[in-house]
Amino acid sequence: MKTVPLQANQRLQTGKQVAKKLRAGKRIPAVVYGTGIKSTAIDVGLEDFSRAIHTRAGENVVIQLTVAGEQKNFENTVVIKEIQLNPVTDAIEHVDFNAISLTEKIKVKVTLHVKGDAPGIKEGGVLDGVHHEIEVECLPTNIPERLDADVSNMKIGDSIHLREIVFPLLVA
Repeated sequence: MKTVPLQANQRLQTGKQVAKKLRAGKRIPAVVYGTGIKSTAIDVGLEDFSRAIHTRAGENVVIQLTVAGEQKNFENTVVIKEIQLNPVTDAIEHVDFNAISLTEKIKVKVTLHVKGDAPGIKEGGVLDGVHHEIEVECLPTNIPERLDADVSNMKIGDSIHLREIVFPLLVA
């Protein structure tokens, strides 16, 4: 998986009113933190961030974050730890970025994709998906886009276990 570049600005002011002004100017308040770096308040452009998360990797995208600021400029490889949404409008309110090393394993949640047509459904059964994501531990460059669960042989009463999911072969 390639890294996606993203530009950010360091924020010296924080608070509700500052955040409202940023959002009105199509910027998202955010924070970047991680091992070896000091937690820093930043803001990113809404369109740039949307473009970054609308890649095939989705929210598991590895981002090369470049932060420009009055006090210092720095660059880090980050992943998205959390995206906070407005409960009414679903607009992005805040983003947490976690600085990572490309040589250390991280834990991420990967979407579970159901493929195939189950014969049990044609017999009157219902396909009930209990899990929609699976947590995996891997290097940031080896995060799978999704995990496929083949249901084409499932009859009524059958189930798929984690050990039956085919994980992509990853190069370490």
